[in-house]
Amino acid sequence: MKNCLTKYAERTFKKLRQNLLNTVLKQEMEKMRKQIFPWKRRKLLNYNIKIKEAKLDWQTLGQYENNRDKNKYNYTHTILIQKSFVYAVNKLPFKSLRKRRLKQLRKVIQHELCHAFVYERYECVYSNLSGKNADASPIFLAVLTFVDGISNYDFINFFEESELYNTVKKFKKFEELDNYLFDLLYEYNQVAQLLKEESNVEEFTKLKINNYNLIQNKFEFASRTPGLEKNFSMESKTVMTDTNGRLRNTNILSNTFRIGFNVMPEDIERLYYRKKYKQGRYYNNTKCAYVVYNKNNLRKIYEKEDKNY
Repeated sequence: MKNCLTKYAERTFKKLRQNLLNTVLKQEMEKMRKQIFPWKRRKLLNYNIKIKEAKLDWQTLGQYENNRDKNKYNYTHTILIQKSFVYAVNKLPFKSLRKRRLKQLRKVIQHELCHAFVYERYECVYSNLSGKNADASPIFLAVLTFVDGISNYDFINFFEESELYNTVKKFKKFEELDNYLFDLLYEYNQVAQLLKEESNVEEFTKLKINNYNLIQNKFEFASRTPGLEKNFSMESKTVMTDTNGRLRNTNILSNTFRIGFNVMPEDIERLYYRKKYKQGRYYNNTKCAYVVYNKNNLRKIYEKEDKNY
């Protein structure tokens, strides 16, 4: 009969840790499949998925990634689990502690599996709106709530008081949630297209005005913030004198906004006009001045760049 030290050593073998991850992933996939597609003989995911331990940031227990950028039509989902966390599931000396840690591991894998499912099912819908499986995305949190998943981010307490959370809790079937999310994405996209670009190019090209203004906006879903965050802004201001000595100004502003779970489609336009000229969390501002002598002779006389990344 094996002694305690032998059993302890065997529990910590890498091969056994990987077997544990594979087993739990398979079990959680089947559990989620029954929640989402009950009575249907279909898989939860269309693409392959694998799981492995990795050395992650000390605060991170799990992480989702895929290789769709390398193979758009046959990519693989990958779930990474903190190595020390997996190690503890087998290493802790008391069975009760190992059972508790195993329960936590199941919840972490379920959370990451939800990232994979949301990415596969919704990311290609209105692809201009990226990040649908981000942690603070209303699409991701809606599906996570439906399958009784958990999130350890601080904002989850606010989410459980939100209009979206109360709406999702009323759905008994995934088909109801699925239709709701497709409608929600349609509404988000309508607003994103409406606010995609602002310019006065027609008046400028007809020489009715001397200042050309262009604002370009990109919208994506947030990973940390519940509201509408101006995550990035790039502003370029150019002043030049034309051949007649007149000053012509060009102002180009590119913004990236992130949509959190607390922002419904009807809120975006109001919040956008409040924040469109504010500096983004990350910014890059440039100012240039040119003198134009003729169409083939243009000289830069001033340039300044200010950025925080």
